[in-house]
Amino acid sequence: MDKDYNLLRLLIVLFQTRQTVAAARKLNISQPTVSTMLRKLRHQFNDDLFVRNKNKLEPTPKCQQLMERLPALVEEMEALYQDDKSWHISQMKGDITLVFPATLMAPIASKLITALCEHAPNLTINCEPWNASTLSMLEQDQATGEWAICH
Repeated sequence: MDKDYNLLRLLIVLFQTRQTVAAARKLNISQPTVSTMLRKLRHQFNDDLFVRNKNKLEPTPKCQQLMERLPALVEEMEALYQDDKSWHISQMKGDITLVFPATLMAPIASKLITALCEHAPNLTINCEPWNASTLSMLEQDQATGEWAICH
């Protein structure tokens, strides 16, 4: 029988949520689909993987054993799809304007600007309070990507 590696993500989510309904919600699939996928996983591993305990799924020893290795393996597989052109904030340069509501200006702006200056030394940061004309300015500058809105 061929192994369906796509089912491994379900195993991780079921382990985290311990409920088929919650897993279905998190994966944006139906609960019957989760049950079908779990049945396939059980067949592939020749183990129940989870046993029902009231409204929760309790992992079997085999499931516990799999979960010791599985998250790292899935992370490695996902790394295969990452773009070689990794981005880091230190590479940013140019001008950026941060717009804050007045209530966030004092508690957030100073710390954020200090951190940005430290991590992106080639970035010029402007900070402005949100006012009546901000929305129209954002619409005009939308194509430039120079605005960051902090809510």
